[in-house]
Amino acid sequence: MTKEGDVNDTKSDAEDPGDGQLAKESLFYPHVFITDDKFTWLPAKLTKPVGIEDNTATVELDIPGDWSKSTVDGETVDRNEIREVNLKDYPDYELPKQNIDRSGKLLAEEDMSDLPNLHEASVLYNLKDRHYRNLPYTRVGDITVAMNPFHWIDGLYSDEKRRFYNDNLIWNAIEKEREMKEKMEAGKGDLQDSFFNKPVDTFAPHVYETSAYAYHDLMTTEQNQSILVSGESGAGKTETVKIVLRHIATIENSISTAACPTEDTGDLEQPEIVSKILKVEPIFEAFGNAVTRHNNNSSRFGKFTSIYLDKKETKRCGFESVYAVTGSSFVTYLLEKTRVVSHGPGERSFHIFYHLLNAPEEFKASVWDGLKDTTQESFSYLGSTEINQIDDRSESQLWEAIQTSLAVIGVEGEKMISLMRALCIVLQLGNLTFSPDPQDAEGSVISSQDELLKLSHLMGIDPSVIENAITKRKVKAGFDWIETKVTAADSKDSCDALAKKIYAQLFAMLKENINESTAPADIDANINSSDHKYGCISMLDLFGFESFKVNRFEQLCINYANERIQHRYVVDNFLSVKDEYEREGIETFDVSDIENSAVLKLLEGRMGVFSILNDECVRPKGNAESFVYKLKTIYKDSYHLVVKNLDRPWEFSIKHFAATVKYDARNFVARNNDQLPKDVLECVCKCTNDIIHSRFETIASERAKQPTGIRRKMGAASATVCTKFRNKIIELMEFLLTSKIRYIRCIKPNENSSPHTTDHLVTMRQLGSAGLVKAVNIAREIYPNSLSHDKVWVRFRCLTRLNIDENLEVKEKVSILLNEQFKDQVSSSGCHNSFYRVGATKVFFKPGQLELIESRRATRKQKAATIINNRAKAYRKKKDFQTLKRGAILVQALARRNKEQTELKKKKDFILAIQCAIRLARARRTLQKKKEDRAATIIQNSQRSRIARKEYTRYKNAADMLLRAMKRKLNRDKFDAALAVVVERARMDERRKKILSKLANIEKDDILKECEVLIQYLGDELYDERGHVYEVREKLRKEQEKNAQLRAKNENLEATTEAQKIGTAQLQTQNRNLSLRLSSLNQSKSSLNTSLRDLRRAESTRASEEKKRFALMQNEMSTRIDQLNSSFEQSFQVQDDEVKRLKRKLEVAEKRHKDSISSLKLEHQGIIHQYKDSISSLKLEHQGIIHQYEEDLSSMLSALEECKSNHESEYSSMKESLMRQIEESEAALCAQQMKNTKNVPKTIDDVDPSVKCRYCGASSDNWKRNPNDQSMKMKVDSKNNDPRSSKVKLEEHRTDSQSSVGSENSVGGKRRSALYRRSSRTRREKLDPKLKCYNAWEPNMHGSIDGCERCMYYLTDEERRFFDIKGHHPRINLVRGGCSPSCPIFPRNEHEHPVRICHKCYHQTHVLMLK
Repeated sequence: MTKEGDVNDTKSDAEDPGDGQLAKESLFYPHVFITDDKFTWLPAKLTKPVGIEDNTATVELDIPGDWSKSTVDGETVDRNEIREVNLKDYPDYELPKQNIDRSGKLLAEEDMSDLPNLHEASVLYNLKDRHYRNLPYTRVGDITVAMNPFHWIDGLYSDEKRRFYNDNLIWNAIEKEREMKEKMEAGKGDLQDSFFNKPVDTFAPHVYETSAYAYHDLMTTEQNQSILVSGESGAGKTETVKIVLRHIATIENSISTAACPTEDTGDLEQPEIVSKILKVEPIFEAFGNAVTRHNNNSSRFGKFTSIYLDKKETKRCGFESVYAVTGSSFVTYLLEKTRVVSHGPGERSFHIFYHLLNAPEEFKASVWDGLKDTTQESFSYLGSTEINQIDDRSESQLWEAIQTSLAVIGVEGEKMISLMRALCIVLQLGNLTFSPDPQDAEGSVISSQDELLKLSHLMGIDPSVIENAITKRKVKAGFDWIETKVTAADSKDSCDALAKKIYAQLFAMLKENINESTAPADIDANINSSDHKYGCISMLDLFGFESFKVNRFEQLCINYANERIQHRYVVDNFLSVKDEYEREGIETFDVSDIENSAVLKLLEGRMGVFSILNDECVRPKGNAESFVYKLKTIYKDSYHLVVKNLDRPWEFSIKHFAATVKYDARNFVARNNDQLPKDVLECVCKCTNDIIHSRFETIASERAKQPTGIRRKMGAASATVCTKFRNKIIELMEFLLTSKIRYIRCIKPNENSSPHTTDHLVTMRQLGSAGLVKAVNIAREIYPNSLSHDKVWVRFRCLTRLNIDENLEVKEKVSILLNEQFKDQVSSSGCHNSFYRVGATKVFFKPGQLELIESRRATRKQKAATIINNRAKAYRKKKDFQTLKRGAILVQALARRNKEQTELKKKKDFILAIQCAIRLARARRTLQKKKEDRAATIIQNSQRSRIARKEYTRYKNAADMLLRAMKRKLNRDKFDAALAVVVERARMDERRKKILSKLANIEKDDILKECEVLIQYLGDELYDERGHVYEVREKLRKEQEKNAQLRAKNENLEATTEAQKIGTAQLQTQNRNLSLRLSSLNQSKSSLNTSLRDLRRAESTRASEEKKRFALMQNEMSTRIDQLNSSFEQSFQVQDDEVKRLKRKLEVAEKRHKDSISSLKLEHQGIIHQYKDSISSLKLEHQGIIHQYEEDLSSMLSALEECKSNHESEYSSMKESLMRQIEESEAALCAQQMKNTKNVPKTIDDVDPSVKCRYCGASSDNWKRNPNDQSMKMKVDSKNNDPRSSKVKLEEHRTDSQSSVGSENSVGGKRRSALYRRSSRTRREKLDPKLKCYNAWEPNMHGSIDGCERCMYYLTDEERRFFDIKGHHPRINLVRGGCSPSCPIFPRNEHEHPVRICHKCYHQTHVLMLK
């Protein structure tokens, strides 16, 4: 529960409109949080409502089911424990509410600003729930909170995820903003679009979102961007910066995948500078990271990374320019040098030492002989540790990686050896041990002389020089220098200081080399500056606010830096807004909880902590007690310096913005001074190591330039650590003033680095340090949107229905307007004006309220636009109707004119038709004469064929008579042989019976019985053998008959060859006919020219108004004549070429056919000889071996069948190829003839309506279709899909023909269809001569000299012109065709052709199927 009117209830109360206070008092909300010493906050339920005057409440713990899995030590909680809580321990005597949905589960929002009840407990449990569900990122306003998941989450940083944020937050967003800007400049845009089309947080929170927004703002505003990443050790700051760095470095290459998706860019190569920036990161990790109690790869320094981006001209995907990475620079802060000489138990020094010790022995020997075969136990600074892997990578693998990275910045070869020797010097300094001088108790000596000799060898300095520099001091007394001895402890401190100084210089040298390698040439990369031409995106990786049991000098510097960052955040986000509200006269919010100017004044003021500490460092024998005493004395009345009586003399406390921290000031002076004694510095300058010598020579020269006296004290104060660090932080803040800042707060959920679990105490400590809850509470009181009074009145006056006096001031009119708009909304304070504030010059709106009234205005405008649109449509429709009316009148006039023109054209056509009819009558007479000549020729051919047929019949009858006589003779021989066998068997049976009868009279014994059985057996065997002999003779006779059949087939082949010759002669005859046809066409051409001249003379006598139209017709006719002439010439040329080509093909085919016939003859003769030899061998072997004869006979038959099949297949293939060539030539000729044919009939009825049945004389009215005839379907060759190459499979169609026409019960009765007759002819069945094809039509239709030599069917020229109708296949489309595909009337297309049958005589007449 929260107090009435608390801003945290704004959302929940707004969702339940009502009367504010009464509604809240009557509401019982049982889900709350209570405090706990171990878990800070626990969820609970109120057992009963709490009264206003009650100071205690009874609650029952409401522990979720996954508590033990998501909470550290979660098993120690009693889930159903009942507790009594004191409300005095809670703000405003109320328990914090839980954020519960309708199902009773805790709400987990991506943006914690959206939580209805925002407080520490809700923030803690929201982060915990998302961390348990592998969602490490959460928003708090414009801050991104990153919970370290302690394991790699698949897909969280994938290329697809990176492209998603690039596309939606950069490229697409910039494109939309550019379009909106163009609309606004053209006056077509709207303020509403600027609100609703701007990038909003509609995507899941991610570090890619932060970096994408930074790049987006750099592109659009050209303002530098900064991303501040903070958090304590182990929170994941370094990894977060690496992820952001990789993302920013690769944004440019993703432009083509979003703004131009159709452009195929392929795999974009990574620029060299980007690769170099990413490769130097392992150097910082090796030299600046170490193993701590909290993290195995903890950064022990602060780093400010700047990525410089140069605007590059480009024409890709509509963008004129984009920012491309051109370099980087790195600034480091507060390296933890003390880790070089000491570290806590379970921790390690910097990684580079362990990498070096795990390098190959050959490399170690090349660096220093004493480094060979050494381990970390060999050096006191390192000690022993069990950790040998960092992020699942061994020390050897990390060594290889650091070698590659150092080579990128030029550290290789001798320079690499010098760097490693310098690290060995640092390690060897730690092996020196000191003991009191036996001769002087106040002095000291180096007791480990062996280690001193090793160090002397490494540094190239005499051992005595090193020992004197460390164990003795030169003090100036007046004008003289006096040498004094120091104690063993002081000598050890000097040795450790030298080791820390050398390592710090090595780290600084590497940082400078990295900057020189990656920074642009015109930028000083070692300072933060915005005075350059490049755009810059910077990332700050700095320690978060720290508060430990013992806080030392490093924690003071870290917390000072965080105070500076917090002050920058408050100034940028709250103080400027507060000043504006005060100027506008609006009640402001309180920022005292987060405003930290007083703390900064305490730390860096003129007499602040740093100033007092510097004075103590300059003062001789300065110490911590004196420093603390001065500080407490000067700031005894300060609120932020906490003074407690129980504090020790070296302890003091400062109340920071996050928490109060107690500092231990011991070693403050020593760590702040950070200067080597002069003796040690002079000794180090003599070192032969190039890196150490050059770096310390520079330090010595700078110290020599320092002034003396008072100026010396000021110079010494400026050389302290805190002064340098303060100057760097101030320089950083000045740079941040020129950039837009974004924040990423990294939080470590537990100390054990275990995934999915949260330690409440650890997390709450970090949330308090970050100050997130306080910042969000203040942010919810801000009015982010504002408009001037005039703009509000002009834009939203259309929404009011009130009659507002125009004489009132604009502020009063705006107040009345907004009161009307928000009168139905009531906030938690019970008034509607909390959603906005009317200032002196502006109106300020809460989040979402300006968008709300903008949407109302858009709705109002849409309604008005609809009315205007309807009126405009009505006007346009009326205008269109009038236009159509005028057009209709014009169309009618044109139609009447066209009608008259059509009638005139009909009259002309009628006259032309009369002329054509006269010419047609003449042509018919000529045609009739030709038909008569044709008929005479047919009669002569018929007479000749009749005589030949009569002669053939006589010869056939004689052959049949001879055949019957031969069969009688053969049967008589068989009968005589069989009769002889029967007589012989009867004779033997008779003899056997006589013998048996004789034996019957004799007394039978066993021998006689056996003889009787043997005789019976021999008789049966003799009978069987005679039967076998007879069967063999029959088989021999059948083989002789087959041989005779083969000879007959050979004769048929020769006859077929002769038939092909006849076909060639017929083609030549057709060629002559075509020549005659061409001559007739030339005559028709001349007649057309004559008629054209007549028409021209007739047209000249017409009226003057028709002259223009007849002139146009004359031009058209002349054009057509020219086209006709050209087409005739082309057709003549094509025809001549085609005839020549066909002649050549026929010659080649004839030659090939003759060769194949001769080869077949030779093969056949060989087969005959082989057959004769096999017959003779069979006769010789028949007497002895019957079974062997059967085997030889079967093998001979199989060979003969194979030879026969090969012969038939070769013949059929040759015949088909020859027929196909002939058909193609005929098709081409017919196609040419079709083009030259005019005035042909359109349908079958136009030919001759008096066609009658040849058999019964019935007219065409007695014809009817056969609905059951399915035999006319044809199969098209699938290879070329040419209907001319289609072949009808006669055996497949035979059954269909029998079932439809040839069956007993069909309409056709017992008569067969033409197709079935054709298939039956293939089987060599005898056909009825009356059913041949030429008997199906009238005689005057068969006066042609062309025809089928097998079926005697002929076509006249008129029939051929009739069937070659334009638009059809040039072949005649008849179903009842010839006997084979070579027949000219064989069907050539794939269409189904109807069959018409005379129902009187049941003869079939097949007609054309017109398309």
